[in-house]
Amino acid sequence: VQGFGERYAKLIIVDEAYRLGYQALEELRDLHDQWKIGIVLIGDPGLERSLDRHPHFVNRVAFVQAFHALKPDEVNKYIELKSDAMGLERPQSEIYTAIFWYTQGNLRILEKLFRLLERLVKLNDDTVIKRDVVDAAREMLLYANGTPPAKQKGTKLESSA
Repeated sequence: VQGFGERYAKLIIVDEAYRLGYQALEELRDLHDQWKIGIVLIGDPGLERSLDRHPHFVNRVAFVQAFHALKPDEVNKYIELKSDAMGLERPQSEIYTAIFWYTQGNLRILEKLFRLLERLVKLNDDTVIKRDVVDAAREMLLYANGTPPAKQKGTKLESSA
């Protein structure tokens, strides 16, 4: 492992780093020290506070970057880029609005939604993302999270009619 780190590893990225225990953080610290590589920890907003309990680890933190939800124009750009990548026509304006409303600019949910949209658009042999397909993908996301849409508090499903 030592040779691998010295030759190939330049950066270690850890998602959901708030789940790391003391021993895992110590292992990362050792890798950082031995291999002279960068480490990116991605986690919930309270991650930096939990790292404060490990002064020998936190003194190696260069900076903390907060990521916020995408703005509507950023989501629109994402939709355009994904539509182009999928070889589709640009959707109608109501699709942009619906996708932003459903995702609230959350990039992770946006990415999951587009993975489903890509499959559904191919299955339907569509040339553009349609509202009923967006609604079906949204519903699939809600079911995947374990709660049917009708049971989710504050959720209003719109018909595609």
